[in-house]
Amino acid sequence: MRLLLMTLMTLACKLTLAHAYYFAFAEMSYNFTDKQYEATLIVSTHDIEEYFQKNGIAVTELEDAIGNDSLLTEMTNLLTKYFQVTVFYKRLQFSAIGYEVLDNGLTHFYLHSNQTDRTSNLIVSYDLLMNEYPEQQNKITYIEGENTYTAVFTQTRKRNQIIIE
Repeated sequence: MRLLLMTLMTLACKLTLAHAYYFAFAEMSYNFTDKQYEATLIVSTHDIEEYFQKNGIAVTELEDAIGNDSLLTEMTNLLTKYFQVTVFYKRLQFSAIGYEVLDNGLTHFYLHSNQTDRTSNLIVSYDLLMNEYPEQQNKITYIEGENTYTAVFTQTRKRNQIIIE
């Protein structure tokens, strides 16, 4: 009986701690050759699968949808609703290159923007998953050569400016 009680308590603790944090990350850089911005959105696979389903995207396991271009378009449309970059007072239009589901429980979505000139002033909105998880926090790192610039996004600050020196 004592062993059963200990097992149940351990399981209950693991279930309540199964989601100790709510973070999504992004990395972005400018491709001088193609004259476009490239971004990688890094999110919890479980969270984004559930989010897609709640938003009417028919995907149960992301691994099973690789190669399905229509699903990728639907996923990208939802992702870019909550990841937006403005340069020269115009919102960049991002399209998906693809995505990768990693063994560590994260999925990387690879995006590239329409062609535009590089700017030193980026306005970024990154509130992906914030309407689903009140604890959600996001972070972007802009990389250019040896320099990195970061911005953090919370429920009270969903939009941020990155000034590249």
